[in-house]
Parts: sequence; C-alpha cells; structure tokens
Amino acid sequence: MCSCPLAAALPEGVKTLRKGAKVEYSVIDGRRGPQAMGVTLVASAPSLVKATRPKPDDMAAIVEDLIKLLDSAGNQLRRHRYPSPAESKKLATLLRAVADNFDVQE
Repeated sequence: MCSCPLAAALPEGVKTLRKGAKVEYSVIDGRRGPQAMGVTLVASAPSLVKATRPKPDDMAAIVEDLIKLLDSAGNQLRRHRYPSPAESKKLATLLRAVADNFDVQE
C-alpha cells in the first residue's frame, strides 16, 4: 500500500478516481515507505448510474410529475404551511432520485 496523498500521484486533469478504475503506476521507496509515481488512468470505471438510469422519455414523465409535486408544495408554502410529513418525505425521496439520475460522472 502506498502512503502518498492520492491527489499528488494522479495525472494532470484527474481529480479523483472512481472505484473500479484501472490505473498503471510505478512504486518508489519514499521517506514513509512505498509511494506511487507516474500514475496513468488506463480505463475509467463504468458509471452504474448511467447504465441504469431511465430512458429520456421515461425521465421526461418523471420530471413532469416532480414539477406538479413541487408546484403543489409551493402553493402550500405560499399559504404559510409546509407539506405534511408524508408529502415532504415523498418529495425529498423523489428529488434525490431525480438528482441521482442527472448527476452522471463521465
């Protein structure tokens, strides 16, 4: 196991590695033990989100339903009331799921 900070060993332009990414590197003896040098990203790990997200037509319907729910919540907030706990939980869960489907790392 190398003891160098990961960011120091990554190639220029690469900020993080996703689990499963394939890399090539050499190891040198440093002051604190073995350290990675010359890290090269061979293949990025495939995105599970990208592979499993809904088709665009299905996502459009989900977004339209989300807009209706947000509109309803907005109307309740204009009346100085938060949605019920059950409605709030449903809305939060749907927002997180939709956000996850849009947030695909290349």
